Amino acid sequence: MAKKRLLLVDDDPLFLKAITRMLKDNGYDVRSAQNGKQGLELLDEFNPDLVVLDAVMPVMDGFAVLQTIRAQCDIPVLMISGYASLNEAIADPDNIPDSYMTKPFHKQDFLDAIAYLISCEEE
Repeated sequence: MAKKRLLLVDDDPLFLKAITRMLKDNGYDVRSAQNGKQGLELLDEFNPDLVVLDAVMPVMDGFAVLQTIRAQCDIPVLMISGYASLNEAIADPDNIPDSYMTKPFHKQDFLDAIAYLISCEEE
């Protein structure tokens, strides 16, 4: 069975490194980008099964990236942020991710959310 492909988009290089390593250790094929523009470039070439997307980033924020993803395809998106709730972060109620987690999060909760979103996509 082929590894599931995850695209991780976050502007924090230490977070990217740690989460990429954790996801690879759990059997995922991972590519990462440090801003939304890079993330969208990788989206086309990598064709991920899931996008993990930070809400607040320079160059292009997570909601602008999400809007572009939704216009192009049906890939599930797990948004992560330091905001306590999605209501604090969201600018457009019609542009919401498939799931949302606040930073910091527990490793197993994060892995469970990814597995769930990927399994829903396969149905």
